[in-house]
Amino acid sequence: AELEAYARGLEFDSRILDVSPFGGFSYGDSPAAGAAAMVFVDGDRALARRAAEALLDELRARRDRFFIDLPTAEQGIARGLAARQRPVAVIDAGDNPGSGGIGDTPEMLRALLAAEPSVPVAFAFFHDPALVERASGIGVGGAIEGTLGGRLTDAFGPPVPFRGQVLRLTDGRFRNRGPMMNGLTVSLGPTALIGIGPVQVIVTSHCRSPNDPGFLDIHGIDPRSIAVLCVKAKNHFRAAFREVMAEMIDIDAPGPAALDIASFPFRLAPRTLHPLTGAHAPSGRPA
Repeated sequence: AELEAYARGLEFDSRILDVSPFGGFSYGDSPAAGAAAMVFVDGDRALARRAAEALLDELRARRDRFFIDLPTAEQGIARGLAARQRPVAVIDAGDNPGSGGIGDTPEMLRALLAAEPSVPVAFAFFHDPALVERASGIGVGGAIEGTLGGRLTDAFGPPVPFRGQVLRLTDGRFRNRGPMMNGLTVSLGPTALIGIGPVQVIVTSHCRSPNDPGFLDIHGIDPRSIAVLCVKAKNHFRAAFREVMAEMIDIDAPGPAALDIASFPFRLAPRTLHPLTGAHAPSGRPA
């Protein structure tokens, strides 16, 4: 917002027709990656360059404010379980399907089970069609064991072993009742709700972000009746759940859309880009 306000100020010069800051897409691996400025002027190339450089200088001056630190999965889970006001959402955006996530990263569940919660917790979700099919064959009330996460790749951590019980089976269909895409019919494919002690884990056949209360409704989960809701989601989730949750805790865990972009194997992005500099690249002026 500050950069856009600065750009509008440059446009007070009548020769400058338009000034636009571009944040760039952090996960884009291309030679053109990174933030940029675009300036249109009426017949004065030098003026356009000066305006663009001025905007980029303003962006560079704010660079460090664009990079934040988030709790780890272990820290976020501990904070959520210790919260006095409930329910609390612990949000793992690194595996949010809407951000390129795969619904398969195990770190948040690993941290949750290691914390040995004594309060009711819901976990949405894992994408594992074969596990849903196996749960369906076992039936509601039956014992089930296996692994969760790390099915597609172990790049974000190994699978988490579990022993539990099949609590519910559904066809995975519901209609959004929250403000995001209200009324839209959603299909998760067949799903299973698996209980691992006080933890209820939703497992789906399709990979969809849990952005609507209907995702929980069909599995018999009332968020007001649980202490913590762990979700693989991001911004859209907040629209439907902000009035329900006493607190929302964002974490950073290994995943396709994790916050720590310096850990990704960029091949084409300029190595002078922050934070790809330092240990990940030759030294140079951050772009």
